[in-house]
Amino acid sequence: VLGCIIQAFMVGLVFSKLSRPQYRCKTIIFSNQAVITVRNKKLCLIIRVGDLRDDNFILGTQISAKLLRRRVSSEGEVYQEMHNLVINPETTSESCIFFVWPLDIVHIIDQDSPFYEMSEADFASEGFEIILVMEGMNETSNMIFQARTSYLPNEILWGQRFEQMQLYRKDNNKFEINFSAFHSTYELDTPLYSARQMYQLERQREMEIKQMENMLKGVMGNGIDIINNRSGTPSIIDEGSLTPSSDCRPSSHVKRNTSSKFRGDSSASTLQLEQ
Repeated sequence: VLGCIIQAFMVGLVFSKLSRPQYRCKTIIFSNQAVITVRNKKLCLIIRVGDLRDDNFILGTQISAKLLRRRVSSEGEVYQEMHNLVINPETTSESCIFFVWPLDIVHIIDQDSPFYEMSEADFASEGFEIILVMEGMNETSNMIFQARTSYLPNEILWGQRFEQMQLYRKDNNKFEINFSAFHSTYELDTPLYSARQMYQLERQREMEIKQMENMLKGVMGNGIDIINNRSGTPSIIDEGSLTPSSDCRPSSHVKRNTSSKFRGDSSASTLQLEQ
């Protein structure tokens, strides 16, 4: 019995040594090109990564992106500058364990991004390289492996978007991944200027909209005031105030004189007719 246990232990040890983790990293694929598109009104750099195996999940996934470019110091020294890119999903503090289908690694080009002031023409003329590194643990052997790729400026497509890969099959009542569309992209309308210019134009547009809203509110308020002033507000009058006062009543002798005058005129006209 002891010999069988030792033999099984040795077989497991030899198997773990032979199953090298670099074979596992061959099943990790990256998109042939990176794309720059607008997502949620922001310019984003997107890279797609996927796992071809569906029977062996990757544990403790860690993904990092770095920008490598050549710089010249003020003294004339040429050196390589490396800049960490903030990506989503962010896996530096928490493992991205939900890696059951292809992921879109998104870098938002904001004020903290090194691409903030770069337009489509700058991407075509600049010299840099984006390095993407993925680390994970094999589920069966618990061995750590690493997969990596890089992108040059001519491998970054401006104004493109990745095709959808998730398909819902009603007959099987489940989602399926169409890996034939992994590298497929399609063109869409995207501004060619930098993210900084895009942000400034958006702020200017928002300020113009607010000014128009304030002007409309002011015009509507003035119109309501003018209408109220013209129409006036009817006041409630007491019934007693409707009775004319003694000063406004005509005197009795005025009434008699007026009536007599009218009667005299009528009698005179009668005599003239008789004559």
